[in-house]
Amino acid sequence: MTIKSILIHLDDSPDCATRLETAVWLSHAFDAKVSGLHVYRADQLNLGMPPTYNAQGMTNAADNLILENRHQLQTEKNTIEEQIQHFNARYQQDIHWQSVDGKLSECLAAHSCYHDLTIVSRNCAQEDLLDELFEAAANLAQKSPNAVLMLPEGFRSPVQIQEPLVAWNGSRESARAVHEALPLLRKAKLVDIIDGRDADNRDEQESIAEYLQLHSVSSIRLAPKRLSNDPSKNIIQYLEQGRNDLLVIGAPAHHRIRDIISGSSTRQVLKHSPVPVLLAS
Repeated sequence: MTIKSILIHLDDSPDCATRLETAVWLSHAFDAKVSGLHVYRADQLNLGMPPTYNAQGMTNAADNLILENRHQLQTEKNTIEEQIQHFNARYQQDIHWQSVDGKLSECLAAHSCYHDLTIVSRNCAQEDLLDELFEAAANLAQKSPNAVLMLPEGFRSPVQIQEPLVAWNGSRESARAVHEALPLLRKAKLVDIIDGRDADNRDEQESIAEYLQLHSVSSIRLAPKRLSNDPSKNIIQYLEQGRNDLLVIGAPAHHRIRDIISGSSTRQVLKHSPVPVLLAS
């Protein structure tokens, strides 16, 4: 497993520049290709309806809104194109991007089939109820065949993996996240492992540490005693100590939808993590 193709979610928000910087850093680290995807909702913008004109050549209020939405969409695309050109010139990149109509997580998941990693921001939710409930990254991870790297909103430094934290709970999703993170974990100076359940399971922590060592992750540290009995609070409190620069965690599967809506540990961690999160389902 390596990272040779990276997909970025593009928009005109300030966080987009950080996603691009992170993708560029990863592309240099792994000699990977970077592609971008911008997603809009034509149905919400009423873009499929051509404006009508009266005898005086004037449009009505609804048509004015259509024209305004088209202008805003084009302005957003122009902003993205300017950013892409800037990054291509500054970092000697060849980033290509496209704009598609559809639901955010569905479009990103469909395009992620041709990439090894998808980069999004925590606040990238479209006007989609599921995206808002699950956090867009968790919803995307459920649908995507590969890992998702979620950056916190306002995160302004490109991700450079030095000391990641692995939240291990012995689940299939947790194992998948660790497997997808191996290329990054191998480059880290030190990997911390914390138990992601409501009780410490030292034997399992030692087992996953041994697995990582077999896959050329040389420096590993098992987290000390729990800071909280709540799994999500324990993980967040550990991250708030400021040592770790990435969290690796499994995303809940589809059959646990009710848990997500009511507030699963993973969703709480995604909502409050101060560092980027790599997740897979």
